[in-house]
Amino acid sequence: MIQKAKAAPLMALLLAGTLFLSGCAAAQSTAPATPQQAEPAGSGDPIPITHIAYQDYLGNYAFTPEGMYCSHQIYPASQNPFYLDAASRQELFLCAVPNCRHDSDTCSSYLPLTDAAYTYSLCYHNDALYLIQCATGDNVRPHIAKMMPDGSGLQELCTLEDGENFAGRLFEYGDSLLVELYTLSPDGHTTKQLEAINGTTGSRETLVTYPDGGRYIVMGTADNKLIFLCTDELGYQYFWVDPARPDLSLESCAREFPLTEVFDDQTLQYSIQGDYLCKVDQDREELSATNLVTGQVYEFDYPASDPNITWVGLQYLFDDRFALSCDEKNGDTVTTVCTVLDTDTGKPTDVRYTVTREQNRQILAVYGDQVLYKDHTAEVPLRNQTEYGLANEVTYVDVFRMADKDTFLQGLEGEIVTGPLD
Repeated sequence: MIQKAKAAPLMALLLAGTLFLSGCAAAQSTAPATPQQAEPAGSGDPIPITHIAYQDYLGNYAFTPEGMYCSHQIYPASQNPFYLDAASRQELFLCAVPNCRHDSDTCSSYLPLTDAAYTYSLCYHNDALYLIQCATGDNVRPHIAKMMPDGSGLQELCTLEDGENFAGRLFEYGDSLLVELYTLSPDGHTTKQLEAINGTTGSRETLVTYPDGGRYIVMGTADNKLIFLCTDELGYQYFWVDPARPDLSLESCAREFPLTEVFDDQTLQYSIQGDYLCKVDQDREELSATNLVTGQVYEFDYPASDPNITWVGLQYLFDDRFALSCDEKNGDTVTTVCTVLDTDTGKPTDVRYTVTREQNRQILAVYGDQVLYKDHTAEVPLRNQTEYGLANEVTYVDVFRMADKDTFLQGLEGEIVTGPLD
């Protein structure tokens, strides 16, 4: 998919899915709190917060209980949404019209793109597909549109004001979308806020405005709470935030509800992997993962040092399974290798697989005992390019595989998902 790069280096590390992150920390060093101790007080009944985007970032994947929506840019001035059915392992245009070319607004699987526009990000929320577009050309402001699961009924839901834009994070929050926004004032001052946008009415509620200085970033969710990371001159620290808390303040939450102690991200590292808090303590040679919902703790053997290996960290796979990732250097070649871990014994198994740009095995979703993962990105000719005065232009399309869990954990390849672009 052709898309403008917007991620900062920190976010790019998170999207890689295998690296420990640094980001933003509280000024006080306190002992790490257990999930039970860290329960912040809210108001009324807890509002569930769930994942609806891959690694909680705006992107071109949207997940349903039965499959996945994704998007490809296969024409010069448009974007096409697709639906991947997990049961049949087929990817289809979001259109039921026979012999449709999917290149005009008469097609439900067609989204026009103006010059200099960002492509649409997708999410699936309360049985509807939402399309989120950041700043664009031709004076079109960032907005959210909504359509039915079959692609019908496209309608505008919410348009941001001048100077506003989406910041990149996205969750489901009860009946609303929980999003981060940037606001640029006429005098050039930038503020960041966390908002709940109602998925039916489009009404907006600002839950918290971030302090100036870029010290805070939301990193994930566990149960009914968000996990933030903050930083200062002392280091990094994760802490809990309940969005329903009255008079919400990120500074006070960082002080009152720490999830970890302050860490340097060098000898002591923490990362959020799904519902797990992963810890690496190089001084104590400790490696562990704590489920922030259930409290279950897994401890793993610490890897032996090797001058040709740069250890990357724990990669959460699915269920309670993890892989140990490292960069292995052989001459001028560096290869990322994943070793599947045995959570019962804490020891590495003999299953190893490499991750490359050509074959990255990026897990996207799990359906029953089936794992859906991105296998690689294919280069295909751009359609209708001569109509735009182009020649020999290509686009990039994600190619997916599905495998049962045992097959994946054995390091074996699954079955290619067939699609209309094959």
